[in-house]
Amino acid sequence: LAVVPVLMALRTGRLRALTVCGAVCAAVMGPALLHGTAATASVGAVAHQAGTIFQPWQWTWFLGHHGAVVQGTFGAKPGYRTAPGALAPLGHLPTLLVPLAVSALAWRRSADPRRDALLVLALVLLLRCVVDPWDTAYYTLPFLLALAAHEVVVRGRAPIGAALATVAVYGSMVMARDAASPDVQAALFLAWSVPAVALLGGLVFVPAHAVRLTDRLTAAARVGIPSLARAFGAAPEDAQSTTVSSLLSPLSTSCPSSVTITRSSMRTPTAPGT
Repeated sequence: LAVVPVLMALRTGRLRALTVCGAVCAAVMGPALLHGTAATASVGAVAHQAGTIFQPWQWTWFLGHHGAVVQGTFGAKPGYRTAPGALAPLGHLPTLLVPLAVSALAWRRSADPRRDALLVLALVLLLRCVVDPWDTAYYTLPFLLALAAHEVVVRGRAPIGAALATVAVYGSMVMARDAASPDVQAALFLAWSVPAVALLGGLVFVPAHAVRLTDRLTAAARVGIPSLARAFGAAPEDAQSTTVSSLLSPLSTSCPSSVTITRSSMRTPTAPGT
C-alpha cells in the first residue's frame, strides 16, 4: 500500500528503490514460500478468500446478515453479522486494489508529488481500514502516524487532525466495544471514517476547495474550544485563546515576545516575602 506514496516522495532513484525493496522481500519471504508450509498456504488462502472474520468497523458491515451464531476466539459474539456471500470470494483484493488505484490516480494528478506523498499515504492507509472486512483498532495506527507526519512536516503545525482521529478511533473501536452493539459500533466508525476519507481525498484531488473547508473548521475550533473550556471552568479566556491559537497555527522556530509581562497585573517582588 505504501509503494506509490514512497515513489512520490523520491526525486530520483525510484527504480533502484523498487529493486532493493523487491530483493529484501524476496529474501525474507522466498524461503517460506519455497518450503510451502501450512502457514504460507493459509496466507495465500486469505488473499483469495476473506473467510469467516467479519468485523463491524468497515464499509460492508450492514450488508451482512443477522441470525447465525458467530464464534470468535473467546466464544460467541452476540449481535455480530455474518459476511454477505458475494464478499467472501473477493478475499482481500479490494483491500489492496482500491487504495492502490486511488494512490496511482493521486500521483498522476498531483502538481507536487513530494509534498503530497505523506497525505496520499494517510489516505490509502485509512482506505485500507475502511475497505478491509477484518479491520480492527491497531490497523489504524499507520494511518494516524502518516497523518501526524504530514501535519507536522508538510503543514508545519501541531497534529490536530491526527489527535482528533485518534479520539475517534478509540471511541468507536475501543470504548464502544463493551458499551454498544456491533451495529452501533459500525455506525460510529462510519460516521467519522467516511467524512475523513472524503476530506483527505479532497485535500489530494481538489486541494483549493478542501483547504477552504479545513480553514473554516479551524476557525470554528478557535471559537469553540475556548468556549468549551470556559464552560467547564478552565483557565481564563486570554490563556485559553493563546493556547488554542498556538495549537491551530503554523509552528514557529522563533519565540515571540512575552505576552504575560505586558498583560499581567502582578508586581515583581522587590524583597523576599513581598
